[in-house]
Amino acid sequence: MKRFVSISVCSIFLLVLFTSQVGAATRHCDANYVWETTGGSIQGSFGAFKGKGECGKNVPNRCRIRARNAIERCAQVHWEKRWDREIPEACIQNNSDSTVVGYNLALKCSYYPGRENEGCWVDPLDNSLPTLPRTISSSGDIKQRLEGEVCCVYKNGNHQYKDNSNVEVRLSFRSRGDNHCGGGGQLSSSSYKIDCKQFREQYCPQGNR
Repeated sequence: MKRFVSISVCSIFLLVLFTSQVGAATRHCDANYVWETTGGSIQGSFGAFKGKGECGKNVPNRCRIRARNAIERCAQVHWEKRWDREIPEACIQNNSDSTVVGYNLALKCSYYPGRENEGCWVDPLDNSLPTLPRTISSSGDIKQRLEGEVCCVYKNGNHQYKDNSNVEVRLSFRSRGDNHCGGGGQLSSSSYKIDCKQFREQYCPQGNR
């Protein structure tokens, strides 16, 4: 009887030890979107978020691979579903061992009413002055967020492209961090075109159009 109890206690101890190791570690990778005009002469970034991976505490690289995979899956799916204008399931945090965290593409532009050559200030230079927020894109609208970054945010919407009615851009995503976090890829070709002239008239809060 004593021997049976001893074996049972030992089995329980090993089970608890094994269980504590599985899923005991969490690792993160950082990510964001990057855009550039054809030729790469003008660039910008937006939409910082994280990938999260869980695994056994003795295999942290496996966690980071899962975190990186979550980032890649989210970015690719969201661009494919950009016309839905909502956050896809692949970009919503869940309880799996591979998910994304803090994904939000909302863009609000603060501007100074009545100021000459009003600009689109994502972070107002002077918080003591009255500013009015204008929503450029919702949390799940990657298409409009990209257009807002190119047309409204870059140089506060005052930049004159070679052809404001036909701005060609490429969109990519990047992941970074410790071992195995590094990655990314191009989401759109150089033929993705934005009509900044029309977009500025509809959304950007500045008069220099």
